[in-house]
Amino acid sequence: MTGLDAKNMSDDSDHKDIESLSNESASEETEEVYEVEALLDHRVSAKKQNTVEYLIKWHNYGDDQNTWENESNIFSETLVDEYWTSKGSSRDKFLKAESEKRKKRVKKPKTNVEVKDSKRQKAISTSSDTKLSESRKKKPNVNGFPNSVREPPPGLTWNDVSVVQEVFSDQYKKLFSQVKWSNGQITFCTNESLRKNCPIPLLKYYEAHLEFQAY
Repeated sequence: MTGLDAKNMSDDSDHKDIESLSNESASEETEEVYEVEALLDHRVSAKKQNTVEYLIKWHNYGDDQNTWENESNIFSETLVDEYWTSKGSSRDKFLKAESEKRKKRVKKPKTNVEVKDSKRQKAISTSSDTKLSESRKKKPNVNGFPNSVREPPPGLTWNDVSVVQEVFSDQYKKLFSQVKWSNGQITFCTNESLRKNCPIPLLKYYEAHLEFQAY
């Protein structure tokens, strides 16, 4: 064998190796592409706005292998056009309709049941307010406490109030004060009368019994 023959054999071997690698690479790339047999359904993508996903039936695969795929993964525009033609619609019409549905869900009007419940709640509230208003109209008995008065005892004036000893509240939240007069007599007076005619003793009582926040 001459040196030329050996060189030719080496070149042929290198050429075959390159061709083999090229075929293997092409085979690997071919295996990564799957053929779409049919588009079965569609929906709006939950991940990307204004994007459609299709339920795909893969060629040579069973229905249990069907998958939802983004429209960008479908390379056949003809297949997509045929699908929408069979639905009597289009991708853009579908997305527009879904957008309108989302807007309606955001601004959902009250149903008849909700309106009735609202009116019922309002009626209950109105009824309760009326009852409360009526109860407030019922003036409490001034004689809720023993010897309670709106005026000083006979022979005395409001200037004869010595000290407010205690403040009470009756069942109607009406406030009364236990008052000691200059002659030693003790009666119960309404706080309303004290505030109007003799506020100083009442203020002194509150100052002595309330806790004030330090500044």
